[in-house]
Amino acid sequence: MIKNFTGYSYNDLTILPAQISTISSRSKCNPFMKDNFLPIFTAPMASVVNEDNLLEFTKNGIVPILPRNIDIERRKHQMTENQTWVALSLKEFELYFIDKAEERTGDFMAEYFICIDIANGHMSSLYTKCAVAKQLANKLGYKLTIMTGNIANPDTYKWICNFNRMQNASTIDYIRVGIGGGSGCITTSNTSIHYPQATLIDECFKVKNDLLTIKDHLGENFYDPEYLPKIVADGGIRNYDHVIKALALGADYVMIGSLFAQCIESAGIKYIGMHSNSPMKFNYDAYIADSLYIDNNGNWMGQTRQLENENYIGELTVKFFGMASADGQKSIYGEKTKTAEGITKWLQVKYKLSGWVENMTSYLRSAMSYTNCKTLKDFIGKPTLIVNSISEIQVVNK
Repeated sequence: MIKNFTGYSYNDLTILPAQISTISSRSKCNPFMKDNFLPIFTAPMASVVNEDNLLEFTKNGIVPILPRNIDIERRKHQMTENQTWVALSLKEFELYFIDKAEERTGDFMAEYFICIDIANGHMSSLYTKCAVAKQLANKLGYKLTIMTGNIANPDTYKWICNFNRMQNASTIDYIRVGIGGGSGCITTSNTSIHYPQATLIDECFKVKNDLLTIKDHLGENFYDPEYLPKIVADGGIRNYDHVIKALALGADYVMIGSLFAQCIESAGIKYIGMHSNSPMKFNYDAYIADSLYIDNNGNWMGQTRQLENENYIGELTVKFFGMASADGQKSIYGEKTKTAEGITKWLQVKYKLSGWVENMTSYLRSAMSYTNCKTLKDFIGKPTLIVNSISEIQVVNK
């Protein structure tokens, strides 16, 4: 059976400004969540995040997720001591939050943020296990926040919302939406599983809004808003405008991989020169050491000097790979274990993370001011987007 409809990517769309905006300056717009973070997660990828740069992301207002290539004991330490988001396989999740759930009551922290990092978020067994883990958490007195996915069907999002309601709990708190769009993912090109990303976000958001309008026999909301998982747009983010469009379409958060891999602070292996066979590996620790100095009072000072090493940003390449690639599997298991659904590529290192975040914040503020939205709550899912002709797509996507 063929479902005959047109689906859209980010590049097919642009945002319609408000007829009149009462906002006099972009500085009046607040693009941050309540905790002063941008609505952005790092992808849990070995070439993006590790323990050494977690603080770099958090201090720049980005929520990092520690990937599965990090030793499980280190991930457990981070999740229990620092409340860091960590990625777990479904097997690891089952072991630590079902089979050994009672051990969590002795941990230092009573709240855990877990991303179950699997490719296929359409398996019913995944949600059954999440429900059991949530029930155990409630029984044992700790809080468990779960992100999972990935899904590529708006009806699956509706199914998860209904599953949460039937459990009378927010079993799934965040759902990663998108399959095959990531620059390190080849799932779609090899399996043909996909749903156009912009349309997928838009339709999931419509499902959420439609469910919120349903009333019970007493006139109360049939669906508690807490039971409707936050939508995390995952994959296909190639530029600042894609982040803005994902939010405008209704994503609560955006997940980013390759753009963060291109930051000099990323966890990826870097080489000086534009080719992957360059013999000179870049030493980021030395770069940081050179950028710090001690003042006359013996205090460490920040990066306040213009450094020759800044010139390396445009000369470095970084090894970027999807976690389902052969390199990704080797980073987790030490060997390739199955047919790869990801690829490895060499990307140019283009910027410092702080510079990217500064630009992202400014562009998002600007889009919010054009659409007369002072807060993220005003902006997410609210603007009207335009479908462009092929010739117009070529004009605007420079």
